Amino acid sequence: MRTSSWWAIGAALTLSVGAAAQPPRADPESILTSRFGFTSAEIAKARQGQPVVRVKAGSEELVAGGAIKLSGRKERLADWLKNIEHFRNAAELGITHVIPSPPAAAAFAGVNLDANDLVELRQCGSGKCAIRLSADALGRLQRDVAWDTPQAAAQANDIVRQMLLGYTTGYVQGGHAGLGAYDGPQARPSFADEMRTLIREATALTDLAPELVAYLEGYPSATLPGADQLFYWSSVTAGSDAILSLHHLVVYRRGTNEVWVADKSLYASRFIDAGLLAIGLYDAPDGSGYYAIAGTRVRASRLGGVAGTVLRRQVQRSASDTVKMYLEWMRDSLAQGL
Repeated sequence: MRTSSWWAIGAALTLSVGAAAQPPRADPESILTSRFGFTSAEIAKARQGQPVVRVKAGSEELVAGGAIKLSGRKERLADWLKNIEHFRNAAELGITHVIPSPPAAAAFAGVNLDANDLVELRQCGSGKCAIRLSADALGRLQRDVAWDTPQAAAQANDIVRQMLLGYTTGYVQGGHAGLGAYDGPQARPSFADEMRTLIREATALTDLAPELVAYLEGYPSATLPGADQLFYWSSVTAGSDAILSLHHLVVYRRGTNEVWVADKSLYASRFIDAGLLAIGLYDAPDGSGYYAIAGTRVRASRLGGVAGTVLRRQVQRSASDTVKMYLEWMRDSLAQGL
């Protein structure tokens, strides 16, 4: 499944709880009705293994939600999502590499800028740049790259790799504040502030799994028993552009009947100011399979204003098609034993 839509980019977007109290058993069909506004006809469609989707593109924000009932055990899909390199490669979502803990420079050796990126980086200034850069990276690109020599590409790649390492290390050590501190005064509007706003607006996720939201907001000082996590970077093509991004993936086993997968975007080189994908896996009440309920929020300044009106309509249509494709692909891939 190859896709370059905004939903996939924002998406493209992971242990048992021990002695902790088990949450009440949730009814996924009631959640789809009360939290997401799906009709009885839409829920019947999802119950039959067909995806149902709702998408809204507003001023500077895209919100998408979808659901489907799948056969088998939810743990199988959760484990596949946690194996993020295999999952994204199977879905043809560009290049993906897991970042070790603690982050190391070698993890970013596979980051290679294309010719368009190099042209745009050469033109970057403090007031205008097509690619999101930290203040340190911008200064080094202007100061340390010999743009008219054969060494320019290698020098620029090294600076961008070090920037990605800096963002990851800043987040691992200081969470949102670490990202903001690394951006510096010359950077674009704070990615960290955008993420805080996005998480606060994800009210359905807050109501359904408040402890997961608290962990995503409070990392690294917060704790979440029953969760596994990892970091990864990806490079995905969107039209003629390549988008580099950093992610924090959390898989949270919230009792025996419920698993959550959250993919939080820490950095994106283009278009996206902040993004969060959450997938809730709920056992079906009758014991036959489980429901995958996926929701994503993406903040993107390009969607705002009069100039963004046409783009919002295009993005809304594209996101709806992509969410359906994504859920169908998971269904069919699981059936084929991938």
